[in-house]
Amino acid sequence: MTEETKSDVTNVTEQVPEGTQSISIKLEGVKELESAISKMTSVVSESSRPKSQAILNTEAGQSVEDAVVKERLRLDRIARYMQSFSHALQEDITSTGATGALGQVWQPNMIVLPTDLPANLRRFVQVKEIGRGSKQVNFTSITTPAFASLTEDTAPTDVTQTITEISVTPAETGAKQRVSYITMESATPDVVQAVERAFQAAALIDEDNTILAALDGASASDAGTVFAGGVTSEASLTSSDTMTGSLMANAMALIQEKGYSLNPGDLVCVMHPVQYQGLLADTHINQYLYFGSVGPIQQGVVPQVYGVDVVRSTKVPTGTGSGSPVPTTYHAQVFLKASAKGDANGLGVGGAVGLGISRDLMVETWRKIDERDLYIVASHRIAAGILQPNAAARILTC
Repeated sequence: MTEETKSDVTNVTEQVPEGTQSISIKLEGVKELESAISKMTSVVSESSRPKSQAILNTEAGQSVEDAVVKERLRLDRIARYMQSFSHALQEDITSTGATGALGQVWQPNMIVLPTDLPANLRRFVQVKEIGRGSKQVNFTSITTPAFASLTEDTAPTDVTQTITEISVTPAETGAKQRVSYITMESATPDVVQAVERAFQAAALIDEDNTILAALDGASASDAGTVFAGGVTSEASLTSSDTMTGSLMANAMALIQEKGYSLNPGDLVCVMHPVQYQGLLADTHINQYLYFGSVGPIQQGVVPQVYGVDVVRSTKVPTGTGSGSPVPTTYHAQVFLKASAKGDANGLGVGGAVGLGISRDLMVETWRKIDERDLYIVASHRIAAGILQPNAAARILTC
């Protein structure tokens, strides 16, 4: 038994020489090598355990026992040495080196980014669709005469009334886009659908712009213009002349002075977001927000001021004022809604603005096979006219 133990020790000594060694291992089959080392460690540890046997209480037996203990300690050192290689063997694969194998997820819906703040002013104007075979729509109005004293047995003179024809001739506007076959085949989101949604938003913005431009163009004949800061011209406005609630009250008064009976919600004021910010900073509006209903504070929206609906749009016409740097001025438009009920005689109805539509938004697509492209064209034919100039006013601020 003693000789067999020495033979095993000799073999292990030849296979694992003592001392520090530098070992270079190519990282291929790392998992298999780790498994082999683990098995070898287990075998060595198992071999180092003394076998149960009867040891005689003699000097020879004591010598054999000492040799076994020493051999077990040496084999334990070898096992720990082999385990150190197992900890050092790690696969060096990071996300940088494995870029080509990493997956990606694309959201199927493409986000359409806005360019302007829409107000959807169509809901406040009188809309007339123009049928096929007609190029325009004509609105008419007639003034109301004044009564005068009559003389007995004498025929009164004819009163003067003016009939006005307001012609609205639509103009065509639109946009075109081209999407290649490769883009449609390779893109996860539906690019064509996203383009169509963007065209729908653009058409709504174009409608707002058409209505606001018509209102601003009627400044010579409307109920009047209210200037912030007490000035009398746009060129005199400075950066401190901002929107206030009293300016809206003044604009409402100008329309009422023209004979319009106004109920809460009959007028709408379309203002720029910069003007809306000035309105929120107005002391009187602040008092309303703090001591009135909590709804506007919670929602961050002022729905009405003095019975006038407040709507925001970035398409409000602009100009320039006075100062350095030169400030931008904004032309808020206050006008009568088409839904206004008027007075007891039914006057003051129909709204201040009419919108003629020859072609509502139409989106068309066609394929050009020689270019392998899909063409998308959106267009409409619309125009706005001022039906009741005295039912509209402007507020100019910075």
